[in-house]
Amino acid sequence: MKKIFYVIPLIALAFSFASCQDEIAADQKSVISISLEGQPDADLSSLQADVEGISYNICIETDCEYEVALSGALARQWITLGERKYDADKGCDVLPVVVAPIENVFEERSAVIYISADGEADPQYVTIRQGYDLFRHDVSLKIKGFKTRYFVAGEKLELVADDPNESEFLKSNGLTVECDFVVPEDPQALVEYYNENHYADCDLLPSDMYSISVTPSADGRKVKMVLSVDQKKVKSQNREKPFVLPIKGIIEPGVYETETIFVTVPTYTDDVSAYENYSLKPQYVVNLNGYTINSDGLIGRNQLLIYNVSTGNDKAVLYCPGGGYAGTSGDESKIEHLLGTNTTIATLLYRLPCRQWQGRYEYTVEDAANALAVLDENSAEWGQYRKIGVSGRSAGGHLAGITAAYNKDIVDFQILLYPVITMEPGKTHAGSTNNFLGPNPSQSLVDTWSVHKLVDEDTPRAFVAYSTNDSVVPQKWNGAVMRDALFRLSNSDRHYVAVYDYGGHSTTSWLDLNDKLHGWMSQF
Repeated sequence: MKKIFYVIPLIALAFSFASCQDEIAADQKSVISISLEGQPDADLSSLQADVEGISYNICIETDCEYEVALSGALARQWITLGERKYDADKGCDVLPVVVAPIENVFEERSAVIYISADGEADPQYVTIRQGYDLFRHDVSLKIKGFKTRYFVAGEKLELVADDPNESEFLKSNGLTVECDFVVPEDPQALVEYYNENHYADCDLLPSDMYSISVTPSADGRKVKMVLSVDQKKVKSQNREKPFVLPIKGIIEPGVYETETIFVTVPTYTDDVSAYENYSLKPQYVVNLNGYTINSDGLIGRNQLLIYNVSTGNDKAVLYCPGGGYAGTSGDESKIEHLLGTNTTIATLLYRLPCRQWQGRYEYTVEDAANALAVLDENSAEWGQYRKIGVSGRSAGGHLAGITAAYNKDIVDFQILLYPVITMEPGKTHAGSTNNFLGPNPSQSLVDTWSVHKLVDEDTPRAFVAYSTNDSVVPQKWNGAVMRDALFRLSNSDRHYVAVYDYGGHSTTSWLDLNDKLHGWMSQF
């Protein structure tokens, strides 16, 4: 099985420091306690210039004995103490204190140094006369791959917190990345937030179904979190609702925490009574994120319906129904072209980017990628297939095409029937574009989600079929441009395009379609 690794940012670490020139009395031995403490402020909007370092003097009466106690998360790594010397101008001894150079200074603040005297019940707090700034050093703010939502179809999810952009800074200052990963307080409230704001309907993952381990790297500059999920327990629940688990990275307890991430765990059931009227019933149902809503406001489940599971299947296909991104149908008649090919079939009832979710294509795309992960992880149980493909009709053909383009590590082939290919307004199905991208999409967005513009030498092998008299999706700008993009490749012989001059927006009258498709699939 293919293993997926993610990298997560620690966002920002916060520290405070300040100076004082108050004198320490000579009547008793004193402790100069210098505190470099974290601050919980997370506003990164007011970035100031970098500083080269800060130095100042603590004045000490000449006859005073003292010792210095450094406290705070990184005080020993950031603060250097000089030699005590007499300063004639000040008329006292001075203790030089230097703060190492700190990059990325945010929000000016004053603070205090705490000076406590031995033998006293309470520390003596001496307010600084000349305050210095609050510093925040950004450790791994910009790490590729960070997401708010993760999905675990297998037994593990690994997140790595590090600081690749500032590694030399950390090394030169002897700093380490310190972070723990935990389930935050009141996780049920966070689950409710997740469901409301992320198009989901999940329950909190029970604590007996997972464990979290955190391991620092040998050099202390990376932290790996492993979330282990007991999939046997999850599957034994035989339940409809999926699970979700909120997790936070804790840099310093009560001081600074990372953004909450949400990890969804799908659930499985063999209760297919909801599909009693189907001539071909699914054998299993996988619940992905909860629910979907169509353009008429009808609410359905966000599921994966598993068909045709048989030992010896050499392929699996993720089928994406059409419907202009305004509705989907799990109707088994739409997967007839895949029957008889030793193929495990999974029909995806994806979250629709319509109504209040119009233009929120990320959930639809996410569902397809998550469904691929489910197929990949369950190969041994669902037929022992070694190749995974995607298929779709109309708007479902568009979803299949972009899923193939952006998941080349898993997808081996694609089957696109009378597909929507381009997102260019005026050249495609208007409803599909309006729902998927929202009204008036930018050209950059159109290009990013137009399948033919994603074609290259590594594009998974494709079978494309369309008719020239399609009155719903103008195939001149869709199927035909996909054909041209594929046939320009040096390995174009891997691809097959069937063009009909009849049939419209349907495969019903293409009587030889299955023979052509099955013959093509038998070649690999």
